[in-house]
Amino acid sequence: FYLCDMIAKRLREKGFMGLTLHLTIKDNTFNYLGKSYTFNQPTNNSSTLAKYAIHLFNLLWNFKTNINLIRAIRISVSNLITDNSYSYQQSLFFSDNKNSINPKKENTIDIIKNKYGTNKIKRAILLNAYHINCEITDDFFEF
Repeated sequence: FYLCDMIAKRLREKGFMGLTLHLTIKDNTFNYLGKSYTFNQPTNNSSTLAKYAIHLFNLLWNFKTNINLIRAIRISVSNLITDNSYSYQQSLFFSDNKNSINPKKENTIDIIKNKYGTNKIKRAILLNAYHINCEITDDFFEF
């Protein structure tokens, strides 16, 4: 989620939206696994990117069957479109952003991070078990 939050922030700062999300996992034997997902509508929303990145991760990696360790996770967005030059008809039947934060809230979060530092405001999902006084279970990364 943290990687997607940083990517989405950079997309919004530069005035872009992306159509395709790519996730690559490199293990300790330098083997690469990768998948991508193309959205129906372009997005620069942190929650949407994170939701699909976690979904791709769960498709690629199983902690119970993979004996190798994860060395690196890479997330990128491609098929960029400028924010102000792209207008689209919202779908009547499908929405990628159904449960996500609206753009005004995301921009407010960006302003707070720019003004006071990145550690002054955090999303609850980024708090570790120490912060929330609980144990991490197997379903920690599921939506």
